[in-house]
Amino acid sequence: MTNKPTYEELEKQLDELKKTLDAKNQLAELNKLKLNFLTNLSHQIRTKMNTIIGFSNLLINPDIKLKDKQEFINHINNTGNVLLHLGDDIVDIAQIEVGEIKIIETECQINKILNEIHLSFNKLRQTKNKNNIEIIFKSGISHPDFTILTDPFRLQQIISNLTENSLRFTDFGSIEFGYSLKKSANQNEKEFIEFYVKDTGIGIPKEKIKNVFDRINLSKEPYIKKTNGLGLGLTISASLVKILGGNIWIESEVGKGTSIYFTIPYKPIKKSLKQKQSIKNEQKKYNWNGKIILVVEDDDLNYCLIEKMLQNTKAELIWVKNGKQAVDLCRNNSEINLVLMDIQLPELDGYEATRQITKFRKNLPIISQTAFGMAGEKEKSLNAGCDDYLSKPLSAKKLLYTIEKHINPIAN
Repeated sequence: MTNKPTYEELEKQLDELKKTLDAKNQLAELNKLKLNFLTNLSHQIRTKMNTIIGFSNLLINPDIKLKDKQEFINHINNTGNVLLHLGDDIVDIAQIEVGEIKIIETECQINKILNEIHLSFNKLRQTKNKNNIEIIFKSGISHPDFTILTDPFRLQQIISNLTENSLRFTDFGSIEFGYSLKKSANQNEKEFIEFYVKDTGIGIPKEKIKNVFDRINLSKEPYIKKTNGLGLGLTISASLVKILGGNIWIESEVGKGTSIYFTIPYKPIKKSLKQKQSIKNEQKKYNWNGKIILVVEDDDLNYCLIEKMLQNTKAELIWVKNGKQAVDLCRNNSEINLVLMDIQLPELDGYEATRQITKFRKNLPIISQTAFGMAGEKEKSLNAGCDDYLSKPLSAKKLLYTIEKHINPIAN
């Protein structure tokens, strides 16, 4: 005869059933939000591709005016950069969620970085027809070479994301960003730098502020869709600030604007390293007559692009599509002067191909050119034996400059 369950046992079973149902409901809600995010992502990509493909088709018209042609090209370039930025944001979110975001601390000239952001957003303001906005940069330390130890790439990413968000939600008034050096109230704690981005935009309702840095909750906000974005920038910025050892917070009032503040530890550097040589001679003509460049690239159109970029240099190009062919050719052809090495290759990837080539051609310059553009990829290339690193999409000016630097080292 089966014993009937006690009241306590029934209550325990009921409690477990409720937990199971709650977990299923939470999972269903999470999946719904993720689907909402992916749907919005698909919409953003298709919208941008419509611009790129549409204006590209218009360029085929032989009767197109030169002024219109330049306008269409600018639209294509600008939209392509937006898609590139979107892809970087998605990768950053994925890396943050699995705890693999890369922080590389080095010398960081804060005023230089913020001045570049100021110039960049003044141009962006004009392209977005937001001429009623003034963009202001206020330096906390007047010395132009004020330098600290932090990750310059990530600091620039945070401030750019916050400024871009302000520009998205501001139509009149101003956007101001800057920083100040702060001393902690507790003498045992170190000094820190407080950055800010303030705008006179639409503002955020108080009940929404707590979700501003939450990707999942933010993805269902209708105003994100209306402003042609995914809302990833704020989530990424908040995560990066914490990884850098700081805090981030928001002050906002609907109709009056928003101020976002964040801190990072102050790690002063008294003596700065020599500045990297800037890319000069934008109109310089390169003559590599008699030089042989091996291009290792498995994508036909990417090789075609490199070929067009180098067509006026008089260099002889040899093209192979995988790492094994590159290794064999470098072993058998001692006249090759430089290698442009893609990283993601069939049979043998670019890292391993470089390692093998450098064993028997130690002085052969190898430049990696890869679509893996995340932080740390440059270091991977250099550790594998590459002499330099270029991230895709390739800039013709930077490609030519970098090749010249290695193919004619004496002249440089």
